[in-house]
Amino acid sequence: MGEGKTIHLLLMGGLGNQLFQLAAGIYLSEECGRNVKFSADWFDASRQRLLEGVPRDLMIAELINPNEWSELAPESLRRHYELSRSLQNYWVTETDPSDNTLERVTPNTEFLVGYFQKIRYVDAVKNHLLERIQRSPSFQSLIPRQLESRVAVHMRFGDYAENPVTRQFHGLTDTSYFIDAAKILMTEIDSDELVIVSDEPQRARKEFNNQTVTNVKIYSQGTSELEDLAILSNSAGIVMANSSFSWWAAWISNAVMSPQVIMPTPWFSQKSIAESNLQSNSWKLLPRKLVI
Repeated sequence: MGEGKTIHLLLMGGLGNQLFQLAAGIYLSEECGRNVKFSADWFDASRQRLLEGVPRDLMIAELINPNEWSELAPESLRRHYELSRSLQNYWVTETDPSDNTLERVTPNTEFLVGYFQKIRYVDAVKNHLLERIQRSPSFQSLIPRQLESRVAVHMRFGDYAENPVTRQFHGLTDTSYFIDAAKILMTEIDSDELVIVSDEPQRARKEFNNQTVTNVKIYSQGTSELEDLAILSNSAGIVMANSSFSWWAAWISNAVMSPQVIMPTPWFSQKSIAESNLQSNSWKLLPRKLVI
């Protein structure tokens, strides 16, 4: 790819997506020699309502150096987007989860939009990412020093359950997957303690069969997203949802420790080659049923 113009990378979505975008920016900087600036323009409330309809907060500001922020005003971004229609590779946008977006970046590229959910980008900058996480007061608790002898399950509902478009794309996972995965890991790590992290803790409590284990605890009530993520990443067993949130908990934990991790398949509602871009060789795959 070589040297080129400064790339302005748009941050958007929830915490997990923002971390993938951070990793992509570091990858372009460290591995490709590009000067990358991060834009937080998407988090303007009016633009979020227009683009997504789901309010999100910028969560990773502590992980970005002061000189890495884009200084372009929103109006300037829109003017540049208009220019992109006539200039090839000036503005590169991810087309779908299987798109090799970063491979389409050229020295002429100045704007980059996407989610970049590929483990190879993250693994390539592992040490740099861990260094940023470790020096952040808010994020450093995500890096375990010792794994707790418990199984942590991430159950995601929210837009997966309520938004028809999101549900069609991602699929809502039947509770049987979480129960089966929890039983497997509780046997493997020899623990009877199970914690459930969820964006809807009362619904998780209702849907999870408490009779299948002896010591169920429900977290996420009054806790922050980072506290939830730390509960997952500091556990000896991790049951992932098909969500970038629990993906990052598993990756961070696996980067410094050896947790037992189960990942659902298919990751999307339909089987996709993009799923392999997220898989670690040390994670077990377990089929999930979708709630129709």
